[in-house]
Amino acid sequence: MTDAEKKREKKREAVQQWRSKNRERAREINRKWRAANKAKVNSAARKRYADNPDKYREVARKRYSANPVRGRDAVRRYREANPAKAREAVRKCRAANYGVDLDTYDFILSQPCAGCGAPSEHLDHCHVTGKVRAGLCRGCNLALGHVNDSSETLIALAQYVIAHSTAAEAA
Repeated sequence: MTDAEKKREKKREAVQQWRSKNRERAREINRKWRAANKAKVNSAARKRYADNPDKYREVARKRYSANPVRGRDAVRRYREANPAKAREAVRKCRAANYGVDLDTYDFILSQPCAGCGAPSEHLDHCHVTGKVRAGLCRGCNLALGHVNDSSETLIALAQYVIAHSTAAEAA
């Protein structure tokens, strides 16, 4: 070990001793430095994550599995504190999940429901191909989901309703 390395090691030990004796003061100094150098801190954190994302995902997974309520509470608090950001994040995530850009997503939802004409709330998509079909209201989306997108089942149900509604009207 060179003299310079010995000197650095000795200084590092002295700093560690001071920090252990003055924990609150060290925390305050650290807090102020991080606040003054936020961009540098965030950049370093992004780099650490980019270098080893699996490590950080595993840490997050362990933390969440140890206390899932805490994780859900944190998400709930964030959504309550930032409703516009939370809605925008959900919108972006849904558009990405369906493989469409935000303009297409917004256009489809601005159209009336393909089933009943009510305002669209959900993007309907083929579960086999993943292709987006149209916008649906909540009721039509649930109905289509309950019959597993089966056109035969929907036709049979329509015939059933027609048969029973005319019988009721005749009586």
